[in-house]
Amino acid sequence: MSKIKNAEIKYYGVRGSIPTPGEKFKEYGGNTTCLFIELEDDIIIIDAGTGIRVLGLDLLKREFGTKEGGTAHIFFSHTHWDHIQGFPFFIPAYLPQNTFHVYGETKEIKGLDAKDKEVLETWTIERTIRTQQTFMFFPASTQNMGSKLIFNELNFNSEKKINNFSVKTIRLRHPNNSMGFLFNFAGEKFCFCTDVEHNDEMITELSKFAKGCKVLAYDCQYTPEEYVDGKIGWGHSTFEAAAEICEKGGIENLHMIHHDPMHDDQFIKKLEKRAQQRFKNTLAVKEGFNFFI
Repeated sequence: MSKIKNAEIKYYGVRGSIPTPGEKFKEYGGNTTCLFIELEDDIIIIDAGTGIRVLGLDLLKREFGTKEGGTAHIFFSHTHWDHIQGFPFFIPAYLPQNTFHVYGETKEIKGLDAKDKEVLETWTIERTIRTQQTFMFFPASTQNMGSKLIFNELNFNSEKKINNFSVKTIRLRHPNNSMGFLFNFAGEKFCFCTDVEHNDEMITELSKFAKGCKVLAYDCQYTPEEYVDGKIGWGHSTFEAAAEICEKGGIENLHMIHHDPMHDDQFIKKLEKRAQQRFKNTLAVKEGFNFFI
């Protein structure tokens, strides 16, 4: 790829598990996961947690709110509630002039039939997103969304090229799996790995996957103490694991994301200082933070 304009990246939601309103959560924000990337004419969105509602309002001030409309690519790391619950409130998706290319994994999961017999069910990204908006759960279905929704299956350990960027994927350790993304913008690399639980193998794999990245955005939901005291197996990680990945992979900057709903602003500030002692170029990300890469 030839060298082009830097990509702008903005965090619209950095909270994990559930939104957290209230005075003690104002500085770092209470919205769940949503990331916005813009490079030239390409717009990328990662996950549709509650942060995507605010992103939608910002997009309405641009081409997405005009007669011409806009186009964006939405990548889902996985479809647990805190990563999809904002999509029904994403206003640009209700406007017919807009187009959204949606990417996610097809999962095989165990379910029950009418006689409570265990069966294997296939859930595509399209089925999951549409089911969330059936009338039992939400008054407006995806059929009420006037935009053009184009659903695409995304596999692990694959690479997809879209105009000015490419994206590689990796399987992350999380209940029913999660997907990590490595974006390449004309030679600059950004890695996004939310909802991942570390072990030796995962640390090694991610250090290779994200090698040489400018930034690694990584799930640092728990303190090391919380993790060993009852959180093992819950599907999340710590700043210590993140620092080890950065060191082994020669990664320049660590962004701590997916803040625990029990961690208020003061707690996260203290946690950031601890993390910086372990890996200097560490930032506990605040909702609304943006940077260029």
